[in-house]
Amino acid sequence: MDPLHEIGASRGAWTIGNTAEALPGVCTALSWTFFGPACETGMRLGFRRLGALRGQELPIPADVDERFSAVALGRFAANIDLMARMGERLPGTQPEKIETQLFGEVRDVERHPTRARYPVVAARLPVELATSLHRLRAVRAETGAWWSRVVPAMSGPERIDADEARAVLREAADRFARIMALHTIVTMVGSGVFEQLEALTAAAGAEHTAPQLVTGSGDTEETRIAKDLWAVSRDQLTLDAFLGRHGWQGADAGQLHQRVWREASAPVQRLIETYAGMAEDGSPSALARRQEERREQAQAALLTALPRGQRLRARALLALAGRWVAHREVGKAGYLLAVDGARAAARALARRMAADGVLADPDDVVHLTLDELLAPWPADARRLVAERHARREELVALELPDAWIGNPAPVVRAPEPEPEADADADADADADAEVTFAGVGVNPGVVEGRACVVLDPFDADLEAGEILVCRTSDPSWVSLFLPAAGVVIDIGGHMSHGAIVAREMGIPCVINTREGSRRIRSGDLVRMDGTTGEVAVLERAPAGAA
Repeated sequence: MDPLHEIGASRGAWTIGNTAEALPGVCTALSWTFFGPACETGMRLGFRRLGALRGQELPIPADVDERFSAVALGRFAANIDLMARMGERLPGTQPEKIETQLFGEVRDVERHPTRARYPVVAARLPVELATSLHRLRAVRAETGAWWSRVVPAMSGPERIDADEARAVLREAADRFARIMALHTIVTMVGSGVFEQLEALTAAAGAEHTAPQLVTGSGDTEETRIAKDLWAVSRDQLTLDAFLGRHGWQGADAGQLHQRVWREASAPVQRLIETYAGMAEDGSPSALARRQEERREQAQAALLTALPRGQRLRARALLALAGRWVAHREVGKAGYLLAVDGARAAARALARRMAADGVLADPDDVVHLTLDELLAPWPADARRLVAERHARREELVALELPDAWIGNPAPVVRAPEPEPEADADADADADADAEVTFAGVGVNPGVVEGRACVVLDPFDADLEAGEILVCRTSDPSWVSLFLPAAGVVIDIGGHMSHGAIVAREMGIPCVINTREGSRRIRSGDLVRMDGTTGEVAVLERAPAGAA
């Protein structure tokens, strides 16, 4: 069985669009077999608590088309059909809106709305509204304390007891599933609230937009990271203290084979240097204050524009939005803490396996599955590692469409173009200067600036005032948002991580461009409109300048 491809017999619609925020790139066997089942278990439990799933639908089904997620040629894929079905079962939302918010676009397909689950949802939703956010914050805090205990214990030079490390792996998977259940509830409630705000602002007039109303909470996971990093840049906090709080973050932190900040702090040190050169009015605290003022002004303007009879409902929606929309990121932080606990335990086992001759190199552990680590180690571990390493290399060379039906049709990834260095290349760049395209505007503002295209935040060299252009973003990218004048992202929607962080930091943001990171070059002069979603390349950078 191939641990990196599950949907060969699928008949349904799938996407790797929004999922890249959680688990970017091509998985290893260990990454997927840890992440996938725990994610699926948690999502099913969350939808069950909301009343959208029946009791018999709670276990993970054998039919991949009935699962919320699967691995497709190494990529984390989401089941568009099943997510849309949840939108049909939940009152207050629509499948089209769920697709737009979570995946950035909507399909032209036949819908089957039903109200059969509405009575169950109506009975359960008040309880979840009253308790889920509190429970999520509590589990996140508890998991943070757990992480602070287990990671040092698993990371020391001494020989770790294998059973102890296996126990940490099991607990990490259990914590991941528990957090994902609450994260699912918060995501769906937040999406529903945002959808209702969109309808309300549309009725109030074109000058009112929902993104303006859900910003400036000032105390999200991401803003806390940025504030602490700012404090390090001002010698108000040590780097060790910062890593003790946020060391579980890093580029592609959902992948167990990646190195996070506690293991490789060079990206953090570069950001400290960037932050140190920024003026105080660009601090996270200053940005938070400005965003809070903008939100209050936008809310006051909306209430004034609405008829008196609609203002009570509007105030209730705004109160819900303040609690639910930005806090979607609490769950993501919680499950990434669980992932890092698993990472530390897996590496502790890997050191033992290498010392015992089971593995040639401790890094090879990522090509074994979770079950293989939890059971007596396979006698043919080295053969399995070699086969799966080769298989993953094949998958890395492929590109998948953003969405498809059935089995995806990959294409071989085109090689990165060589920098142009001659006059003809310069002429081609000038001829291609007026490039325009559009995405979804998720935080208003029009800015012009030089672009910095970042494909790997580990190697980012973003200067203050540049426009950050990227394929997707995960929590580790937040530190790059602060110095940026604006953000252009290939993948996502209003409720994506990048959109939420941009709103909290008051940065104009265009998301779901699909091809911005390919059509823009570092050094290009770019204008972006965070309201309309329009992006234009005004002037090409000289060939080879990037």
